[in-house]
Amino acid sequence: MWKLVKKFFRLADAQRSTVLKAVVLLTLFSLVRRWFPFPRHQKLLETPNCEPPRESLTEAEDLVKWAVRAAASRLPWKPNCLPRALTGQYLLAELGQRTELCLGARLLGEQIRLHAWLECRGLILLGERARKDCQEIGRWTLKTGAKLA
Repeated sequence: MWKLVKKFFRLADAQRSTVLKAVVLLTLFSLVRRWFPFPRHQKLLETPNCEPPRESLTEAEDLVKWAVRAAASRLPWKPNCLPRALTGQYLLAELGQRTELCLGARLLGEQIRLHAWLECRGLILLGERARKDCQEIGRWTLKTGAKLA
């Protein structure tokens, strides 16, 4: 535990701030998903275990991708793809970058699995690996310049 705390305080100010915002947003979006469940579909959402591509990412995109993944991997619960994509979208909108939250579905045996991923400038930032074989069913953008506080 202390090792993580020491590591956290060695981060640059921008990294610390982004990780803290990611923790707050992942927690908020996970709680909203839990409090306002869509029971039949909630269990269908996948927990991604992907490493998005680093090439062609801006510094802000790379920072947000890293912060969301770092925060999600250290929370006591494992946020699935939807809270991760929403968190990344909000953080990048706060930095003035336009992103698209995508929702898709795929057939796994006889079950339908839902997956959310985040795209920016045509690159998949979060949710890349589980996106494979998904049929896209919708895209949403968030107004840029959104603020957390």
